[in-house]
Order: sequence, then C-alpha cells, then structure tokens
Amino acid sequence: MATANITVIGSLLIEHIFFIDRMPDLGESFPANDYMKGPGGKGANAAIATYRACHGSPATTSVSNDGGETDIKVRMVGAIGKDSEGEYMIEALEQSHVDSSGVRRETGISTGKAFIMVEETDESRDNRLIYTLGANVALTPNDFSTVESLSSGTRPDLIISQLEIDLKAVEMILETAGNAGIKVLLNAAPANSILPALYRYVTHLVVNETEAAILSGCDLADVNHENFEKIARGFLDYGVENFVLTLGEDGAYYANADGLAHVKAFTVESVDPTGAGDTFVGAYAAEYVRQQKAEEPWDIHKAVTRANAAGALTVMKPGGQTGIPWANEINDFMVAATCGSQTGPGGALQDEPNE
Repeated sequence: MATANITVIGSLLIEHIFFIDRMPDLGESFPANDYMKGPGGKGANAAIATYRACHGSPATTSVSNDGGETDIKVRMVGAIGKDSEGEYMIEALEQSHVDSSGVRRETGISTGKAFIMVEETDESRDNRLIYTLGANVALTPNDFSTVESLSSGTRPDLIISQLEIDLKAVEMILETAGNAGIKVLLNAAPANSILPALYRYVTHLVVNETEAAILSGCDLADVNHENFEKIARGFLDYGVENFVLTLGEDGAYYANADGLAHVKAFTVESVDPTGAGDTFVGAYAAEYVRQQKAEEPWDIHKAVTRANAAGALTVMKPGGQTGIPWANEINDFMVAATCGSQTGPGGALQDEPNE
C-alpha cells in the first residue's frame, strides 16, 4: 500500500462559541441561548478534516484507510502556549490521529483564542468571529527557510497553509516549498494579499467570495457568476494551477487549465457554519493526494464535489471540529444524496465542466 504525507502549517485556537437570536447592537449587553468551548483554528481544523476525509470513523470501525490503495498520514505544524488549553488542542489532534509532533509549546504566551457568535434565526446561521493569535505569532519566516523545516525532514506530498499565522511566514513556506517542487494548497483565509510573484508556487488556491475580492482587488459585489471566470483567469495567469472559489450555500466554482465549472451545493439544514471552509479544504486536499498517489488523471470536479459534501456535513453540527465528518460518513452522505434525486447530489443539477 502506498503511503502519502500531508503537512498542515497553520493556526491552533481555542474556540468560544455563543449561540444568539440576533447580533447585539453597539453597546448592548445581550444574553446567549447557549455556549460551547472547543478546539479550533484554521490549521488544526484543516489537519483533522484532512485525516478524517480519508479514514473511517473509529465509532463504527477501526481507523482504517478509506483512500483506496493509499494510506494518507497528516502532520500538524504550529504553536501553542504551555497551558491547559494548549494540551487540550494536542489531545484533539491526537484523537483524530493527526501527528502533533510538529506543534511547539511556547513559554510566556498563551494558546490562541477565537470568540464566535452564531445567529440562530429561521433565515440563517450567520456567524461573526474575532480572535487573538496568542502563541501562533511564534511562527516566523526563519522557521520555514529549508525543506527540512517544512515537515521535520519528511518530504510531504502536499503542504496546506492558511493566512491565520504571520503573512511573511506563509510567503516563506510558499517560496521554500515551491523551489523544492513540493505542492502547496493555500487557503487564503483570513483574507490578505500575498506577493504576486509567489502565486506560481500555489498548486491549489482556495478562497471564499470575500477573500477573492480582496486578493483580486475587485469589489465584493463584483464577485458574482458573471465575473467568476474573469477572476479565476486572473489567478491562473499569475501561475496558480487550480483555483477554487467556495460559495457557501451555492456550492463552489473551480477553474484550471483543463476547464471550469460551478458545482452546486448539497442541501442540508445548517446549525453552525464555523469550520465548514476548513473542512472543505481538508476533504479536497485528501482527494487530490489520493488521486495523485493512485496515478489517476486529476479530476478536480470530483474533489470539489466531495469537499462540498464534507462541508455540508460540518454545518449540521455546532463547533469547528465537532461536525468534521469521517470518510465513511462522507461516502454514505453522497450515496444517499445521489440516490434521493435523479438530478444529482443535494437534489440540484450540477453544471458539467466546460473544456
């Protein structure tokens, strides 16, 4: 059986989530309906989502490989404080069988924290999020100046990173990995602009509508179906190999040299959208590496569809990591959705790729 290695370099945060009827007005004190605390951070979420997307749930089976002939191992690189919340983060990673040996424990600084408000209305489950990086600021460009530093000597098949750590550190990751020929998936979230010359090192660029607007320099109102191709072509011209735009309830749009398409979302009842984008990234990454190791022709449409399914399952449960699905859950969901409709998963027609 072939073995693949994915390294996630990114943030680890403790999430404090408040469920409310509406967003409070300026200066208003407002009671929450419920509260929960859990592990999170875009880096940690993506690492757990990546592993789960290609392994069966231990609740129903042994943690077996569900990725065909490829066993995908996932390693987390990041920083936490020497505190109880940091150890809580480590436990969460290890419970999902993510290698946490690349997570540093920093002295004199606490583990990062995020505070999230989820609006519970009949119309939506919108959320608002603020965070403090805490120990995540300890990651600097000097930490990623060599290939060995990217994954402690083990050359990964793919590196996943986001922008919830120092921007210059991420740019160094891109440059070091790119010069070594290592594939990189950049989830440019939270939105921030990287040096244009570094896009040529990005194998996969995953952004939402807000991030697409900021990175492309256009107005958010102009990130619409009429302009998706134009925006995508701009990033492809910079050197990005695969561009993916996540659209929430509207699914996702992708483009590369072989074609472009809009993949409709699966229809589910949303409870909490926190972490759905990170789950999308993890499932997409796992499918990409599985296809590469199996020496299959790259099918981005299949990867985006599977990532849509994983993201849909995530929003059905509260918390950034609570709802991240395992491979067997994604498989069962996709089969049930397809069998329940003659028009495609989620009961909505999917656009075919345009060559």
